[in-house]
Amino acid sequence: MQDFLDRSIGEVFGAERTSFLGSTLIESTKQAYAVCEQAVKEPDEAFLAWIDSQPDAQHNPLRFFYCHGSHASAHLLMNVQDHTETLAHLFADPTAQAHVWSYTSIARVAVENACLFSELVDRKATPAKRILRYLAIVLDDAQALARIVNDLNKRQPGNDNNRELSAMAEKFMKKVCLHAENAGIELKKGNRDRITCLRWDDHSCPIKFNMTELIGRRLVHFPEAYRVGSAVVHGQRHMLLTERTNKEILAPYDIGVPINATIMCLGALHAMVRACGDQENTRYLGQLHEQTKQIATMRQL
Repeated sequence: MQDFLDRSIGEVFGAERTSFLGSTLIESTKQAYAVCEQAVKEPDEAFLAWIDSQPDAQHNPLRFFYCHGSHASAHLLMNVQDHTETLAHLFADPTAQAHVWSYTSIARVAVENACLFSELVDRKATPAKRILRYLAIVLDDAQALARIVNDLNKRQPGNDNNRELSAMAEKFMKKVCLHAENAGIELKKGNRDRITCLRWDDHSCPIKFNMTELIGRRLVHFPEAYRVGSAVVHGQRHMLLTERTNKEILAPYDIGVPINATIMCLGALHAMVRACGDQENTRYLGQLHEQTKQIATMRQL
């Protein structure tokens, strides 16, 4: 089998090229984060005014969803920043170990979180749609925590920490469901009594976002990014190209992998900034588009 520890990224892909990928990601992430952080930190006055225009009984539940949705948006934004900067630092050091496929896995995390962030902060979506998206991501997280706690209780029955965590998760879930009921939002359930869909007047929203559809819609310059990333994450051979030499299976280093990973991350940043909807960001979006085209041409060099 191949030893992946014996070659540096500068030796394999070229120090000048990988350094350019790294510096581009660092600078682009810094600019995008500044724009998106401001959108998350500053109160959305138009949104809050809409909440206040709803019936009095809905004010508290809708503000609860607004606060938790904003909190979730901040977490997603930080996760995007963490993964794009991780990739940038891997590229920036020419002496760092070269990898074959894992750059794509890191980029996939950035893409998925960026597109979820974009759905939550999307200034073009109606407040009602955004409320349902906020509630969907909160409920999905709460149900995922409940499943983890259930697994822990099976492995460690009677553990005090698990009991405390289980009680906390159940209490939060009941609180979210009560707020949904008070807001007039219907929680539709599927198998195993899990909430699968939300309905509110003429609006509906699944608890689980269809990531393939979402990323195809949000990543305008690389809509197939999620399928590419998923193929690597799930070990599908059409993306894990190898060759057999003298009875040994080898994985060739391909500059296209770090280039595609960089383009995926730039697309993720583009999606987030575009969702924030500020006209002043047009220049930055154009800059990102030009950088993406420039990096794509590196494949031919």
